[in-house]
Order: sequence, then C-alpha cells, then structure tokens
Amino acid sequence: MPKDLQSSTKYRPDIDGLRAVAIIPVVAFHIWPDAIPNGYLGVDIFFVISGFLIYSILLRDFQQNEFSFRKFWTRRLKRLYPAISVMAVAFLAMGYLILQREEWKSLSEQTIAAFTCSSNIYMWQNANNYWGESSASMPLLHTWSLAVEEQFYILFPIGLFCFFRWNQSKNRLRTLFRAHLIFLAVSFLFWCYAIHHHRSASFYLLPFRAWEILTGCCLAIFSQIQPLSPKHGQVNRWLPDVGLIMISMTLLWPSHSHGQSIILSTLCCCGTVMNLCRQTDRPPTILAKLLYFRPTVAIGRMSYSIYLWHWPLIVFAAKVDDYFSGSIFIASLVLGAISYITVERWTRKLTNQSFAHVFAGMSLALAICLTLPFWVHRPSYTYHIPQLMRHIGLTPDNTAISDQYTGDYRSGLLLADAKQLDRLDVLILGDSHAIMFFPAVQQACNNLDIRLAFYGAGVATSPFYVAEGGDPSDYSVSSWTDKQRLEFDNYRRTFIEQYRPKLVIVCAKWSAYGPVQRLSELPPHVHELIESAPSSQFLFVLQPPELPIGSENFTSGTLELPSLRRFSELGWVKRMRQSAHQTLHMLARTEDRLNLLETEDVYTLGNTIQFRDGDTMLYWDDDHLSVDGAMLSVPRFQSRMEAILADHHLAKASLSKP
Repeated sequence: MPKDLQSSTKYRPDIDGLRAVAIIPVVAFHIWPDAIPNGYLGVDIFFVISGFLIYSILLRDFQQNEFSFRKFWTRRLKRLYPAISVMAVAFLAMGYLILQREEWKSLSEQTIAAFTCSSNIYMWQNANNYWGESSASMPLLHTWSLAVEEQFYILFPIGLFCFFRWNQSKNRLRTLFRAHLIFLAVSFLFWCYAIHHHRSASFYLLPFRAWEILTGCCLAIFSQIQPLSPKHGQVNRWLPDVGLIMISMTLLWPSHSHGQSIILSTLCCCGTVMNLCRQTDRPPTILAKLLYFRPTVAIGRMSYSIYLWHWPLIVFAAKVDDYFSGSIFIASLVLGAISYITVERWTRKLTNQSFAHVFAGMSLALAICLTLPFWVHRPSYTYHIPQLMRHIGLTPDNTAISDQYTGDYRSGLLLADAKQLDRLDVLILGDSHAIMFFPAVQQACNNLDIRLAFYGAGVATSPFYVAEGGDPSDYSVSSWTDKQRLEFDNYRRTFIEQYRPKLVIVCAKWSAYGPVQRLSELPPHVHELIESAPSSQFLFVLQPPELPIGSENFTSGTLELPSLRRFSELGWVKRMRQSAHQTLHMLARTEDRLNLLETEDVYTLGNTIQFRDGDTMLYWDDDHLSVDGAMLSVPRFQSRMEAILADHHLAKASLSKP
C-alpha cells in the first residue's frame, strides 16, 4: 500500500493545492460569473476532500481504539469557530454603517443559523434559489456549505461509533465500504430526482449532498482495504493529471440544463477522487507540480478563511458603491490571509484550556454584536406608508375591481361597457409592473378620453405566452397550476381577438431577463406577442431603476439612513436591467409595431434614485413604484400614447382612401 494512503492523516501539500483549485473558481464565479460558468463546483471538490480527510482520521482513531467524541468535536471547533466568529463580528459591526434595519436583523438571523449548523436549512427556506435575487443580498449565504459539512461532522462519527461497537469481524471495513456505497447510490439518485423537481432542496440539504461527501469517505475506506497496485505504476502516476484536466473542463464547460449539471458535478467529483489517489512517494508529473507550487499550497491552506470573507465582501461592497470587481478578489485573498495567520493558525495551536478562554471571549463579542440591530438606533425620517394597486392583479384567487368594473383571469378587466364597445383603445399586459403602472396609464387614458382594459397578473407572472412545449411553471409562481397558466394565455388571446386593441402596453420586470442565458428568450417571446395582435401597435415600458433596499423597509413608516449606504442602483442589477433594455431597443429597430417608453430619467437625479418626495414614498418596494411614484409618469404616458394613436388613426385613414 502506498505510504500516503497507508496513513492518510499525514500532511499532503497536494491536497492543499487541490483546495486552491477549488477556492479560486468559487470566488471568481461569485465575482465574474460569466468567466467561470461552473465555478460553484469548487464546493463539490471541498465536500469530497472533507469526506476523505475526516473519514481517514475517524478510521484511524476507531481502529486504534483512540476515538473520543470530545476530542474530535473539540478539534473541529478549533478549526472552524474562531475564523467564522471574527468574520461574523466584523460584518455585524459594519452593519451599523451600511445595512438597513431589516437587513441587519436578517444578518443576525443568518449568523445564528451559521452557528447552529442549520445555515443550509435557513437558506433553503429564506433565500430559496441560490441564483435568485434574494440570495444575492444575504451576506452569509455561503455558510450553507459549512452547515452541510458540520452536519456530517455530527452524524457520521455517531454512525461509525455504533458500527465499530457492534461489528468486531475481520471484514468489517469491507462491510462498511459496501454500506457506504449503498448510501452513496441512494443519495445520488435522490439528488438526480430533486435537481429536476426540488431544485433548491437538492442544492442546500445534506441528504442530497451526502453522495459527494460519501465519495471521499468511500475512498478513505477503500484505501485501507485495497492498495494501489504497483503493476500499474504509470497509470497510477498519470491518473491524477487526467482528474485535474477533468476538473478544469467541468469548471469551464457552459452548462445550461439540469442534465448537464448532474454530469458535470459527477465528473468533478471523479476528478477529485483521481487526485486524492495520488502516490506521493513518486515524483510529481509536470501538471501535478501545479498542486505542489508554494503559492498554490499557501492559498489552499488559507482557503477556509478566503471562503468566509469573500461573499460578505461582495454583498457589502455592492451596497456601498459600484466596486471594481478585481479589488474584491484581491481583498478576499488579503483578508483571508490575515484571518489565517492571526486567527486560524494561532487558535489551532492553543491548548484546550487556553482555547476555552478564547472561545468564551469570542462568544461574548458575538452575542453582543448579534443584539446590535435590535437596540442601536441611527438617524432616520418618517414617511407615509406607500400603496400599490395589488387588488387588480388577475390571479386565479382574485377578482379585480376598478371604477365599479370587475374581472378575473378568464375575462380580463375591461373598463368599459362591452355592449357599446366596437374596438378597444388601450390594453395593458404584463406582470406586477403592469399593476404598478396601471394608475398612470388609467389617468392618461382619462385625460385623453379613451377606453382602457387590463390583463396583467402579479406574483412573478411573465407577460409572455407559454412557449410551445415549455413548462408553464416557468411563467408563473406556485400559486398558479399549469392548467390555469395555460388557460390565462388562451383567454388573453381570445380577448385580444375580440376587442382588437389599437395600442397594447406591455410592462415587465425586464431585469429578470438580464442574465445571458435568459436574454435569448426575449426575441421569440416578443415576436409571438406582437404577432398575436396583428392590428395593434405595441408600447413596451422600460423598467425604472431598482432600489438597493427591499419592501420591508417601507412598511414601518420610518427609514434609517446608514452613513455609508448609497441609494443608487446596485451595479449588477443595473447591468441586468440595461442588458435587457438593449435587447428591446434592438428588437424595436426590426419590429415596425414595437415602440419603447423610457422611464429611468423620471426617477433618477444623477446616480441617485429619487425614491421619496418629502414624506411621500415614490417606491413601494425595491423594484415597484408606489401609486404616487407611478403618477409621475402620467405626462410621459399621455404624450406617447397620443402620438401612437394619432399615427394609428392617420394610417387607418390613408388605407381607407381610394
């Protein structure tokens, strides 16, 4: 048996090098997601490494009858607690200067979850989609992976203790290996199912992530059962290089489907196993020298601290200014190095008695900082709680009422007498942003004395028709059944055919189409919508800027003003919104009946968003205008609608001439 597998607990610099291969893509992915599209797979590498190393330690201790729960968990506590405590205290204190009250309280909740080994469950319940908008503003989102490992540290030693206590046979390692293979297969199959049907749970929860950790565990067990054969020396020498190439390919491969994600995660874990099988008693190959390179090994040693600091830095920096991404990458490495040298390396050398004093001091500082959001007050002002006309949303469980007219998701909301209506003037389509702009459009229609109808729905419903063969749930949230969403499309088409609106106004949260992989969906959707109303003009309303604070801040009547917090659009949000707008501008140049209405300049002054006028809030939440805010756009809607309808009238008159 090779010396490195015979005693897996001996220090191996190549494993630290492998940690560097994992941490750099993770940090880079969070800062430059397009550069390393699958950088998040670095976490999968960490899971396999943890399973291998921790299980190697556990097996050694159990086989030598030296295992102690107290000793094992104290060692884990020394390894993890100090660094995360310092990071949490630092960002909780920084919350005074940067975070809104509810954001600050949320950070306290996230911290408690992180220190109770339940962060993955908390994020599953509160952040939901890892790639969603809410997750991007959660400073401790990344601690979900630490919780998965901590749950492994708690549960697996208990399982091993029971196994070694009840099984004293000579072949117990083979039995243990077979049992772990079964658990691995079950977890993998559950994960494959959940990734299609329960995407968030498959990402965050231990039962669906256990197969990656168990992969490392199985390797640790197998390495003590079956040594690598010396007959295959060259194969064993080059196998880790193949694994390193495999890891690199999975990190850079452009993945856009669940099936591809399953394949890439599997290959990434297999590549990690190939590298952990490295025979360290042989000279490394040229490619393997990368893992032994001193800077690579140093980054690997600091990987835990780098991981801890990088994501909160990204979230906090975005709330202060539109930062240069390279500076965050460098800051993550620098702060990670400082944390490793001054905290990690120091506390791991302390005796248990000395560590107990350090632990008590850190716990006290952490407890104080956790309470800061609940008793520390900052300068603030009061305001009238804003309103949004949510009651007109045509969802299956709502009957819309406006000006004594009623409607539902089957009939639409027609603000006119159907018996006396030959042809409709204006129809509003869209998601919650159609609800948002409804008061402004209605006022403009009243000023022009023209007839209006509304066929929009909130709760994240797309303004477009479900694509042929598409999943209806992608076009609405869970409050709709697939049947209802398809019915909604059919009734809208029938409504348009019956009333033949002269002008269709389309409002949507276009930033939702900002990511590159979704921008390709816009042109076919827009074209299909326009073709469904061949005699209508279309006016697509471009999205106002989004506030960097959420709806919870506009329900209390009081808003605090952190000294470093800016009230301009977050850089990544602005880029998403503008990229979608650019696509719409491109389409407007090719679609004769497509017009655009700009709104951004109505709600901005320089780089600052005008979200209030005295004690009147112009926004209802981060991406929705209040009724008062929407009314600022009445002159713009009125002039644009009047011009389009006048052109429509002239065009119709010219066609009627002999």
